[in-house]
Amino acid sequence: ERNTEKELSSDVLKNYDVLALFHPCDPRWEKTVSNGTPQFNGGEIKAIQDFVSQGGGLLVITEYEHEKYGDNLNELLKPFGLEIENTTVLDKQHCHHTNPAWVLAEASDQSMAEPLGFQIKEVCFYQAGSCKATGGKSQVIWRSSEKSSPPKSGLMAVGEFGKGRVVLLTDSLLFGD
Repeated sequence: ERNTEKELSSDVLKNYDVLALFHPCDPRWEKTVSNGTPQFNGGEIKAIQDFVSQGGGLLVITEYEHEKYGDNLNELLKPFGLEIENTTVLDKQHCHHTNPAWVLAEASDQSMAEPLGFQIKEVCFYQAGSCKATGGKSQVIWRSSEKSSPPKSGLMAVGEFGKGRVVLLTDSLLFGD
């Protein structure tokens, strides 16, 4: 269900298993949010963090050059041990159709144990940003090559928090093509 009317509160979230945040963005860049603001207020951040802690799932999808979009996702993600960086990842050697913006990702050492990497041999990210796992029970599960710019950048990360789980993806077009 799409929520365009209500503030995210514990009351709103209690009926769901997963909250998906699809590239919240200031409308001057892209119109992706109905209420005009890509920022969550303090009460919403707390409600989302409590939701995950109690067993909810959180999917956060963002893009390259993250800071320009005007969201406060890093404030939301910090307790989960995840951070979005302000980058665009390019790779001239490990790319699709000789386009350095189509980055072919490498699985991290632990990603095959993750359900999100099960039996996946190759993933291509388009104009991806980067992310990092900063602590707690978080890890990067797909990254760029050591030849990319910036090298070995996190492209997808996961974190566990309380009884819940968070997935952070740095390419909003990954499932579009």
